[in-house]
Formats: sequence, structure tokens, C-alpha cells
Amino acid sequence: MVEANTTLQQERVKADVHREVAHMEALERREAEFRQQQEREREQARDAQLKLRELAAKELKERVHLERELVRQQQQNVILQKQREVDRLEAQVDRHLLQQAQDNLA
Repeated sequence: MVEANTTLQQERVKADVHREVAHMEALERREAEFRQQQEREREQARDAQLKLRELAAKELKERVHLERELVRQQQQNVILQKQREVDRLEAQVDRHLLQQAQDNLA
């Protein structure tokens, strides 16, 4: 009978140890999964931040391009305005010279 109790106690201890080992292994798996999930989330955050930086750089590059184009167009407008003024003044001088020539002939 003592031997049966001892055997029963040993089996209970073995079952308890087995249960504790299984529980510890499950905790370790959950902890490893948690660490992996955290690493995935950090990687996703880095990827998102990198994409935002790339988008910001692309938008800045486009803005600089548009600003340069605007300056180029403004310069072209100024050149055209000055050319119109020169053409107007040349026409005015031509009219004046023509008038003088006509006056001299008269």
C-alpha cells in the first residue's frame, strides 16, 4: 500500500512537472510571438516613415520644378512686354521720321 501511494505520488509529481513544463513552453511561445509581432510593427512603422519621407521628397522636388517653371514663364512675360514696348517705340520713331520726310518734301 505504501508502495502504491509512493507510485501514485510520483505519477502526480510527474504530471505536475509535465503540466508546468507545458505551461512554461506555452508562455515562451506567446512571448516569442509577441516579440515577433512587435518587430513586425516596428518594421511597418519604419516602412511607413520611409514612404512618407519619399513622398515628401517627391512633392518638394515637384514644387521646386513648378516654381522654376513659374519663374521661367514670368521672365518670358517680362521679355515679351519689353519687346512690345520696343516695337511700339520703334513704330513711333518710324512714324515721326516718316512725318519729317513728308514735311521736308512738302
